[in-house]
Amino acid sequence: GCLNQKQALKAVDFNCLFMVAGMTGIAKAFQRTGILESLFTPMLVSLGKTSPYLVIIAIYLFAAIMTQFMNNSALVTILTPIALTLATPMGIPAKALAGIVLVGSYSCNATPMATGTSAATIEIGG
Repeated sequence: GCLNQKQALKAVDFNCLFMVAGMTGIAKAFQRTGILESLFTPMLVSLGKTSPYLVIIAIYLFAAIMTQFMNNSALVTILTPIALTLATPMGIPAKALAGIVLVGSYSCNATPMATGTSAATIEIGG
């Protein structure tokens, strides 16, 4: 092999590993407790009475902000079904709202907590 066991363990960045593991736990807690749904649904119901553009902006901003505190994949998994249920009553194409969720979640690279890749890169880069 390329590395022996001692070299491999020395190469592991445990700070990054523990941070990603901790954020995964927080994301699961958000999902299991329903905190995202309880925060997001009342806001969209009130915005839904106004303009579809406001709903699109709200979904994007919510995804962009929440992905800084939880894993972006978990956020997309939770938020996409909520957005899709709003699509038909609002007259917004479902694919458009799913795309808005994805684009909002891509802002996860702003902080290292949202993705393990960013955390590893920041640790290596200094």
